[in-house]
Amino acid sequence: MFRIFWVIIGLQLELLGSPFCVFLCVLPNISPPFPLFKPTSTTNIKKHPSYLKIMAEYSYDIKIPKERIAVLIGKNGEIKKRIEEETHTKIIIDSKEGDVIVEGEDPLTLFSTRDMIKAIARGFNPDIANLLLKQDYTLELVELKEFVKTPAQLIRIKGRIIGKDGKARKVIEGLTETYICIFGKTVGLIGLGEDVSNARRAIESLIAGSTHANVYKWLEKKKRDKRMQAI
Repeated sequence: MFRIFWVIIGLQLELLGSPFCVFLCVLPNISPPFPLFKPTSTTNIKKHPSYLKIMAEYSYDIKIPKERIAVLIGKNGEIKKRIEEETHTKIIIDSKEGDVIVEGEDPLTLFSTRDMIKAIARGFNPDIANLLLKQDYTLELVELKEFVKTPAQLIRIKGRIIGKDGKARKVIEGLTETYICIFGKTVGLIGLGEDVSNARRAIESLIAGSTHANVYKWLEKKKRDKRMQAI
């Protein structure tokens, strides 16, 4: 026998001035997945378990190095609290395992918050990571393990990216107007989309063996082209 049950396929919030919509479906041998109800008011709808289940918050699970947990929390929890207040999210941290869960109702803001936490996890200062809340700012991670096979190769490549006294990293940052952080087996990049793309290409060129002079020359040309386009 066919069992009739209600499947909620859409919710339109009170802010939009639209009713709470339900539709009738007929499927074989399936019991209702949640208690059936007849909405009588907006208040009753928002209290009903079906509504609460569908309106559950979005969330991301993030694994971060244990040594970066203290940075994410901040002194007296100030960094964590600031991020939660600015993004209207909730951050749950398991200090022992290095697991972080971030929850929120706005998927776009939640995505940016996730990237902020990832940036802090990969060595960025929280103030720099905060730039990811701005429009068009993005985070990219270059996985160095994809380019090396031995620890010695990793050290050599990191040395080329950093340069003597940090010169190479600083020059690339200056020519691309990005922030670069080398942490563990990753290189993190924060900046505007096109700038991050140029910085990434420069870093990958150094990894591939290009000279620093040639990389700087290419970046200078890109910077001139960008300046001309802005005129």
